[in-house]
Amino acid sequence: MEVKQVSFRLDGVFLPTTEAQELPIFFLEVQFQNDPDFYARFFSESFLYLRHSELPNDWQAVVIYPHSGIEPSFPVRYREFFESGRLRRFDLDELSEAEISSSLGLGIIKLVVEPPSSAGALARKLIGRATQDIQQ
Repeated sequence: MEVKQVSFRLDGVFLPTTEAQELPIFFLEVQFQNDPDFYARFFSESFLYLRHSELPNDWQAVVIYPHSGIEPSFPVRYREFFESGRLRRFDLDELSEAEISSSLGLGIIKLVVEPPSSAGALARKLIGRATQDIQQ
């Protein structure tokens, strides 16, 4: 059997900045569309990257959804990744105020799904946080 390779694009691959093998490679996908084949594609992309990488590091997968309703059903063949914690998923609409306050990056991502009625207030808060971070 021959398997032809298609073009894959990962939203993000975060590599350790040191040679430390105990630090994992992170694969990140921000999934805002309903895609029944998402997990098959995401793991295929990740494993293809690992095949071509010379890094011996372990890996972690992270998926960010706007809300839980967009996530496709989880295929049984990938359950070990979900059950082991190797795959972590986050719903932006479930982030707490404390989580958003502690991370400028999470706040910016949350802004994407924020209702128009509260988006302005969150944006002003994030601008204040960014200004404060720059001054430090």
